[in-house]
Amino acid sequence: TAMRGTPRQQRSVKFYIIVIPETTTILRHSQTDASSQYYQKALNEESAELWLHRGFERLPQRTQNPLEADVFVVAGYLHLYNALHPRHSKEFVPLYRKAIIDPSKPHLLLIPTWNPKVSRDVGVYALVNMMKAGGGIVQETNLWTVGFERNPQWQNLNPARILPIPYVVQQNVAISDDAMPMEHQRKQRLENSVF
Repeated sequence: TAMRGTPRQQRSVKFYIIVIPETTTILRHSQTDASSQYYQKALNEESAELWLHRGFERLPQRTQNPLEADVFVVAGYLHLYNALHPRHSKEFVPLYRKAIIDPSKPHLLLIPTWNPKVSRDVGVYALVNMMKAGGGIVQETNLWTVGFERNPQWQNLNPARILPIPYVVQQNVAISDDAMPMEHQRKQRLENSVF
């Protein structure tokens, strides 16, 4: 029951972003050009790992102090790394084990995928399995992920633990009317973006 005469004060949930240094290094150092080229040509589903990370970085609930965090957000560039090093994409999975700060708190993986083959190829499926294996680093009750669909075959989690995110199209991609099916020509195109 709410108390009369006093406003309820609610504390905002704070989150801390866990970034695996070995993963993000390839974006900043020797492979910056290759990374830029990859994301310019990548499917929107592949580039979601980048725009989700950037979007969460801008949210006011983000804290720089992991001790203040109620939730840990795990960012990663597994699609990018798989494109640059196709046979070695799962090498990053064990690095996440070392990065977990407080396994007793909820963890949200910001690495969406869109089908079981891609999920396995880039290491998302292996990452989820490693995080919850044998009692896991993070108990399954504290493990969440984002996905374009709530499909346990893609991320090996109960669908209730997969937070749906929208498919987003790039705003700067121009499509000529000639390339569109006749029923879509001359329709108003709406801009679609997140963050």
